[in-house]
Amino acid sequence: MEGIPVFRPEWLTATRPLSRVLENFRGDPRTCRPRAMPACGSGQPWVRPAISASRRHLTSVFPKAIARRGTSHALLVSTRYLVFLHQSMEPLINIQGVWKSYGKTAAVCGLSLSVPVHSIYGFLGPNGAGKSTTIRMILGLQRPDRGRISLFGRPLGPQRTALLTRIGSLVESPSLYPNLTGRENLEVHRRLLDAPKTAIDEALKTVDLISAADQIVRGYSSGMRQRLALAQALLGNPELLVLDEPTNGLDPAGIHQIRALIRDLPNRRGVTVFLSSHLLAEVEQVATHVAIISAGRMRFEGSAKDLRIRSAPAIVVEVDDAERAFELLAEAGIAAVIAGGGTMRVPQGDYGPADINAMLVQAGIAVSHLTVKYPTLEDAFLEMTSSRVAEQETASANDA
Repeated sequence: MEGIPVFRPEWLTATRPLSRVLENFRGDPRTCRPRAMPACGSGQPWVRPAISASRRHLTSVFPKAIARRGTSHALLVSTRYLVFLHQSMEPLINIQGVWKSYGKTAAVCGLSLSVPVHSIYGFLGPNGAGKSTTIRMILGLQRPDRGRISLFGRPLGPQRTALLTRIGSLVESPSLYPNLTGRENLEVHRRLLDAPKTAIDEALKTVDLISAADQIVRGYSSGMRQRLALAQALLGNPELLVLDEPTNGLDPAGIHQIRALIRDLPNRRGVTVFLSSHLLAEVEQVATHVAIISAGRMRFEGSAKDLRIRSAPAIVVEVDDAERAFELLAEAGIAAVIAGGGTMRVPQGDYGPADINAMLVQAGIAVSHLTVKYPTLEDAFLEMTSSRVAEQETASANDA
């Protein structure tokens, strides 16, 4: 390996993504030596999370590059030059056993969660479940009574300012100056962040507001204001974007626009999204990972597919004599439920749809309709966040 020019990951910083650093290589791909080496303080991340986008960018810079997948990525440039990248597998947010109370009321009870890099993490729960309290603790606005919160693999402690600069957030309603233009609003925020001027146009393009950038914000629709607030959150080129109810108060068109933006962010900007909402239908369409919280406790964490698997499907059958069918199935040890109107629900277990149908028909019971109903995410969500269960666990947490 001696004598082979190597791209050094420590040249990257939180404010200089890989794509910008690679611009230095374009003038001299033979040596792989940058014209200006970016400064990097101790403890800076080796590489941004968007390793797939970074690999594509390198391939466009070096047409002969061959990418090898894995935790450590090595790209061969012609036959002599190697460019090394390193991707940390640490979750961007890691919460372990966190508790938070207001007086005698427990808002968060032993919460643990893990947000993978480059994911859209849907954080779901009914109103009052503890979502906003959790977000405030992640953003350093409140401190937990117990437990540990880590961001980017580091504990959120006295040095949290350095970690929080790598996060963009949109919590509740956007804070905008209505008498300024969209571009002027972003300019105010850019100066506070000390971001490059080019960041404004990059953010406006991401949220598709270039054409309205010089209009007064007072004349913006609700959807345009929300998109401008998203652009504001993206100005610092964050690695993590925290969104709390981003579609609140929007009409269907605005909801569709925000949903499309969120879905595209990991690929377009290399950002991980933590999306808090009580609207299951919205989260279901964009999230790669789902967590359900109720009464301050984690009910589920995993993929949407895993959530559906947790709830068993049921056989729905319509018969001409539901009472006799119920008695027949009960004799066979099958716990059916009469739903009314000749309709019955039978849990799918040892007996499948064909078995149930044959059993009823052989007994002379006419079956007019039979289908297998698979639970939706909404069914699972309602089951896990039922008010009765939530009330019981909230009472036990408060007593503790």
